[in-house]
Amino acid sequence: MNSVRYPYIVTFYGACTETGKYALVMEYMSLGSLYKILHKDKLSLDWFNRLSVALQAAKGINYLHKLQPPILHRDIKSLNLLLDEFRAGYIVKVCDFGLAQTRNETTRQTVLTHALPCTLQWTAPEILRLKKHTNKSDVYSLGIVYWELAANEIPYDEHQNAVIREFVLSGERLDIPQTTPLKFATLITKCWTNEPKDRPDCSQIIDIIEQCIEDQIIIPNIPVDATWQPKGTTVAGGMGEGNDSNQLNHPLGLFIDDDDQMIVIADSDNHRIVQWKIGDTKGQVVAGGKGKGNRLNQLNGPTDVLIDKETNSFIICDYGNRRVVRWSHRSGTTQGEILIEPLIESAIFGFVDEPLPP
Repeated sequence: MNSVRYPYIVTFYGACTETGKYALVMEYMSLGSLYKILHKDKLSLDWFNRLSVALQAAKGINYLHKLQPPILHRDIKSLNLLLDEFRAGYIVKVCDFGLAQTRNETTRQTVLTHALPCTLQWTAPEILRLKKHTNKSDVYSLGIVYWELAANEIPYDEHQNAVIREFVLSGERLDIPQTTPLKFATLITKCWTNEPKDRPDCSQIIDIIEQCIEDQIIIPNIPVDATWQPKGTTVAGGMGEGNDSNQLNHPLGLFIDDDDQMIVIADSDNHRIVQWKIGDTKGQVVAGGKGKGNRLNQLNGPTDVLIDKETNSFIICDYGNRRVVRWSHRSGTTQGEILIEPLIESAIFGFVDEPLPP
């Protein structure tokens, strides 16, 4: 476990082997498991975030499968996928793979605790037939997790183990919700097919999910001879001049974040920076919004904004205060920090290509 280092694998730091105080020290993931988020917290994820979770999980498992020698997880389920907030979305990391690697394949595991479901729900049919565990057995389990993302339900909830076992071995599968994107629904069906050889490997799964994500972003091909109609589509504001969450007042600079599918706008006369996700009808104030002023929690006529991915923060040209400020993108941030002041009247925000100080 200690030798595995990968962005989508939980980091193992060490262990306590003192008698009576055995413990593993691992990376902390503040949101807990995907199981907790979906079935206890009842967090509603849009399809972009669901597909992002699915992709990251596949990348983590694929990494284990590609190691030499390969590591088979043997216990993939929503309980073993941990999440944390990252930018405007989530980061997903696979856990419990080290224990699963050394687990006896014939060990029966039915009920973990009275509060949590048994592992049986995620177990491939060949394992129920006491066959050898392969990378395709992990893929089957991943398919069940993908069904959880689509249905937002516990697989085989409230059904007895014997009933689940008979259902799976007979080739029956859970109903995939009709609201599931077609390509993702097809992927789930492929992952849980009865024959392991007919299932995709994780590299193929990654390619398919990346296509699913691209399908969520509708960018039509524009013909060379296209002519423009004298009208456009409003993607932010458009509800008149004002300072409500669905309004803007003299918007100036903007930054398009392709990774997180959002637009960040310098809402100048409202003295704030607004984040607007593609398709939303309201924006979210991420900097300023406390009236015109020069305090660290205020802006004065901001004209430009960009996102510094390395520090997960907004860099803002606070024009009226003749300064450049950094404002963290992390939730709970109430004020910025000054990077440069004062700026002369003719300073141009966009021309500097030197890295900003950390």
